[in-house]
Amino acid sequence: MKLKRLLLALFLLLPPCLWAQIPTYTIEGKIVDTASMMNMGYTSITVINQSDSILQDFTRADEDGIFHLKVPQAGDYILLYAHPTFANFIGTVNISQANTNLGEVPMISKQNLLQEVIVTDSRSMVIKGDTVEYAADSFKVRQFATVEELLKKLPGIEVDQKGNITAHGEKVQKMLVDGEEFFADDPAVLSKMLRAAAVDKVQVFDKKSDEAQFTGIDDGTKIKTINLTLKDNAKTGYFGKAVLAGGSPRFYENQLMFNAFRDKRKIAAFAVMSNTNNVGLGWDDASKYSGGRSGSFGGDEDDMNISSFSSEGGGGIGGSDGSFSGEGLPKSINTGLHYGNKFGKKDQVNVNADYRVNSYNLDIAKDTRTQYIMPDTQYVNNNSATSKTNSLSNNFNGRTEITADSLNSFIVNVRGSILKTTKNSLNTANYTTMQEQAINDSKSQTNGESNTKSADFDFTYRKKFRTPGRSLSVMLRGNYTQYTSESSFLSENNFYNTGTSQNFNQRKTDSNLKAQGNVRLTYTEPIVKEKIFLVLNANSNYIKNTASNLSFDRIPNTTIDTFNTLYSSNYDYSIFTNSFGANLRFKYEQLKFNFGGNVAFAQYQNNNNFTGALFERKYVNFFPRASLNYSRKRSSSISLSYNGSTTQPSMDQIQVMVQNTDPLNIRLGNPDLIQAFNHRVSLNFNQYKMLSESYIYGNIGYSVIQNALGQKQNISSSGVNTYQTVNINGNWNTYAFAGYSAKINPIKSRIGFGLNANYGNNNSYLNDVLNASKNTSLGARLDLNYYKDSTIQLSYNLNPTYNYSSSSVNINAVNKFLMTQQEFNVSYTLKQGIELGFNFNWLLRQKTAVQDRNNNVFLANAYISKSFLKDRSLAIRFEGNDLFNRNIGFSRTAFGNSITESTYNNIRRYFLLKLSWNFTHSKAMSGTKENNEGSESQSLDLN
Repeated sequence: MKLKRLLLALFLLLPPCLWAQIPTYTIEGKIVDTASMMNMGYTSITVINQSDSILQDFTRADEDGIFHLKVPQAGDYILLYAHPTFANFIGTVNISQANTNLGEVPMISKQNLLQEVIVTDSRSMVIKGDTVEYAADSFKVRQFATVEELLKKLPGIEVDQKGNITAHGEKVQKMLVDGEEFFADDPAVLSKMLRAAAVDKVQVFDKKSDEAQFTGIDDGTKIKTINLTLKDNAKTGYFGKAVLAGGSPRFYENQLMFNAFRDKRKIAAFAVMSNTNNVGLGWDDASKYSGGRSGSFGGDEDDMNISSFSSEGGGGIGGSDGSFSGEGLPKSINTGLHYGNKFGKKDQVNVNADYRVNSYNLDIAKDTRTQYIMPDTQYVNNNSATSKTNSLSNNFNGRTEITADSLNSFIVNVRGSILKTTKNSLNTANYTTMQEQAINDSKSQTNGESNTKSADFDFTYRKKFRTPGRSLSVMLRGNYTQYTSESSFLSENNFYNTGTSQNFNQRKTDSNLKAQGNVRLTYTEPIVKEKIFLVLNANSNYIKNTASNLSFDRIPNTTIDTFNTLYSSNYDYSIFTNSFGANLRFKYEQLKFNFGGNVAFAQYQNNNNFTGALFERKYVNFFPRASLNYSRKRSSSISLSYNGSTTQPSMDQIQVMVQNTDPLNIRLGNPDLIQAFNHRVSLNFNQYKMLSESYIYGNIGYSVIQNALGQKQNISSSGVNTYQTVNINGNWNTYAFAGYSAKINPIKSRIGFGLNANYGNNNSYLNDVLNASKNTSLGARLDLNYYKDSTIQLSYNLNPTYNYSSSSVNINAVNKFLMTQQEFNVSYTLKQGIELGFNFNWLLRQKTAVQDRNNNVFLANAYISKSFLKDRSLAIRFEGNDLFNRNIGFSRTAFGNSITESTYNNIRRYFLLKLSWNFTHSKAMSGTKENNEGSESQSLDLN
């Protein structure tokens, strides 16, 4: 506690020290017209430090042309003068006295200007429609810093401890380089591989589908994306990083990253071997390379979200995707190779290809306590699970774009993956009353192996006609996925209320085969030149899914297995859809408006191959959509959108399939399910003010679901939970988030804060009683950043979140708790190449009425490093992570009628000694001042 109080006191004392640096040197003068010798009122004047191009002050002259500026110290400065009807003027001045009078400063009218003047746009941030663009060199980072460090400096962008990137309140799912895929656009790899010094611009936008980008018509498919545009002189040469690290107790973190750019060719490779997860992949990122075995298919162009059969089936082995969410102890070897190039005189052929191999091991030991709130009583479920998972995946991704001429182009995408997984798990569970009276208990063990193979192919032909705005595109797509697994299953179950028991000793084999074919046509026609366009589309899609889950009872002391029909199934599932749609696009100056929709005819068929039972459904769907976007110059943007879509019940939810992998939780099928329809409305706003260097963003949205696929749950007196999916109405959710960031020039700091709120209702049935669950979360965020050249960097953020949930089945049982997270970072670089750093992360969790354990976490990390060689490219570093060994593996969730808390093993205190070498052969990526690395170059908007 003494350390915590000392850190808090130091932080509170910091601002007065920083404010002591307020400027004390004054510059004044008068702007005049050289032709008429009239005073030039309202001219803007900016003063920049000549040595490092850092903005010091700016102002506008008064109506008499008089101006006053302030700078923090004596030295050489650059003055920029700008007026709408006069040529921009740049001058230099040496400040040696407290007061410097420049006298009359002449300006030349553009009408009288005899020589061409080139004006460059060096604003740190601009808004272009729905794209926010940052100038990378306007944000200071350390020498040899990666893109991840640069992103942390950008207003509106956050990077958490796990490397997850959030931009303007939404998680970033794609990261591109010069608009192209780079390691399958994986943000986790890109942000750690590329150097900040190589980046010219960072663009943040909602990436639309390929078709929407081609036609200009919003089809509702959007994912938050970051595009990194590289500097021209960074595209020739090579750079990389090698790290060798080992420490106590038996932790290691080794990596090799290499990038070689030459004109249009990009070659990159990386290899990572680690058990700290600092350079590993996150949950979402790793799944892209897993060859995912679930056989799911979603994101259809007609807004029909379809999930086919999940083949986890009897054994429950699944296919581990090499992902890590913070639970357990991971070990990974991850390697990848990327090649990209353009060929032909006019770059007619553009090729990009990735190949990745991932070997992954994860050991988890986890204890979970869940309290269920019933209409008349409460139960407690205690679960203890251990598992060991080993996986090996090979993944390929290739894309080729061919531009035959100015009117015809072709795109070919090929993807493939192979995944092999072995998993051994042991699980014990029991249900008790609140008075700890035993209701039942269960013990199960599963050992097995699974294999997944998948391949995807799509071909697109695009044609533009000579009439501007008229175009045709044809897309063909195919997908094939095969999953197989074999496992052994042992289970012992006792039910104390009835005095009965149930035991299993089985062998299980699962298989799943999915094939898909799709063809889509899109045609655009201009109605009014450059203002109104009509887009027509037609789509046909077919999915065939075969799933088999077989169970065999083992006879004790023999090698004989007998087929168990009760816990076996074999199904065929097919989906055939045809759709037709039309959209109108209006464009007038800064205003864009789209509206239209699709009509789709869908047929579903589910065949039970054991019984011959046939289940069929036919639907006619209408998917309306509309969007409105207004951009005011390059500083602000506002957009409003609406989308309608359906969610189809999966094969798991429809079929009547009895499982015994978890006898205390039994899932039932529901052949009477119908599709759900989703309505989504959102309003988005962005604005950047150059003079104050402030950025504000906000988003508010609402969604409601008709015939939602909800849950019907029954918990018996024996503690057996039986559940199935049912259609239910009344499910809705609303959310809002906003953020503001501004620069405090006198003390070279930036402050930012944000608010977020989420409120929703989720209906379900609990023991045949309608249960309305209301869930609310309110959060805030405060960010403070201070830097002094490249020697001192300080950051502090505070993030409290309040959670509240209630359930109508028991109005007296309310779950509410506050979680507050604080993080403080400081780094100090000495001239001798020595750098010191410290970080703490403090998580406070409020105790609840039923879970009163103290689960607060205080993490402290520190390091010291020494750089060598003339360019400081070689460094040795000693670091300690979780110095006080307080990294408690703990999580809490509250939803509906339950509250769950889990404790698990995780990575705790360790020490590493690192040797790193940053090698480069390109001035733009060397991190030197000659290439504006880390400069704070700012400029007025001269337009």
